[in-house]
Amino acid sequence: MSILFWLVPSIMSGVIVGMMTGMVYVCWIVFGIAFPFGHFLFEWQELIGSLFGAAIAGLVAVGLFFATEISKDNKDFRSHIHLLHRSVGAALSNLVGIDKALHNFVETTLDPIIRDVESKIKEGTPCLNQAFIPLMYSFEFDTKLLETFSGSGYIDVKTLLVIGSSKDLSKLIQDLNRQFDATLEQNNQITLRKLNTNHVPANTALKDHLLQFKKMLETSVFEKAIPLYVRELTQTQVAVGKLQEFGSPKKWRDFFKAKNFDGPDMEKNLDQFFSKEVTKKLLVYQSQFTSPLMLVE
Repeated sequence: MSILFWLVPSIMSGVIVGMMTGMVYVCWIVFGIAFPFGHFLFEWQELIGSLFGAAIAGLVAVGLFFATEISKDNKDFRSHIHLLHRSVGAALSNLVGIDKALHNFVETTLDPIIRDVESKIKEGTPCLNQAFIPLMYSFEFDTKLLETFSGSGYIDVKTLLVIGSSKDLSKLIQDLNRQFDATLEQNNQITLRKLNTNHVPANTALKDHLLQFKKMLETSVFEKAIPLYVRELTQTQVAVGKLQEFGSPKKWRDFFKAKNFDGPDMEKNLDQFFSKEVTKKLLVYQSQFTSPLMLVE
């Protein structure tokens, strides 16, 4: 490529200088006109050719530089949007698995333990339990997504939200495991130290703790954390799909600027603009989730 930068301009400059020299020569011979410039041109033909070559080479190099940068920016934009779109899809699929696993844990593990504790309270016998919340992988967005501007402030805000929510969900799952393990372990230690005493108070306390844990799962996870995260992911997915449809950030900005969506209420207006499509997707996703999803009105 570097050879072409100089070879092409040199050939072009040679052609230009040759044409100029020929014209002056014709005027000199045919019309008998001796232009001072003609003498100068013949004497300094090589120097002028070099100068033309250098100038044209510089212009071509600058032009190719800007063309390369524009091409690189377009490629970076497409790669960034593609990665964001795939990450949203991966997060949604992962969240479906987490939702099912946690609901299954309640039905097959937590509720049976609570019933067992209730029967032990009636019997007055000690209650020892060993159980675990199933291991779950929580997908986390790559923070490198924040290093590239998508061309849309709205999408960048949504990206920031889903990155934060993905990390919050991971921490929440870890906390759930610690709380559940600690609840059972504490009761087991108390029970083993007091095998020959009245076990009703300890069993009653264990039942209360397990019911509180179940209530926390229902209100904080099934009714809030998961539905909110799904809605954020879906809003991001719809917006990214629209940007991909436009094909460039400029077309995105021009389209929404014409709708006066570039003011302080931009995010609210765009949420409203995408609400029907987001709700449509959420209704489809609801069949995959046990937790009730938050529809966008």
